[in-house]
Amino acid sequence: MADVSELSLPIRSDFKHWLEKEIQRLSVETLSSDVVTCTACGEVRGDYIIDFQGKSFRMPAGEAYAFLMFVDSQS
Repeated sequence: MADVSELSLPIRSDFKHWLEKEIQRLSVETLSSDVVTCTACGEVRGDYIIDFQGKSFRMPAGEAYAFLMFVDSQS
């Protein structure tokens, strides 16, 4: 099985950009569920900080995306 790093640079860059935009979109959509996402953290540190139910969680981009999708699907 091939590793993601074997994707061509333009594809990896496009995917990363798409993922960042999706997390930004979901961070707005999940505000009504009392989820606050630090999107600047993802751009600076690579991890996102998500406040949910009174706790803060640090998640890599893929996990943050999946979590926000999950919360969005519950509302």
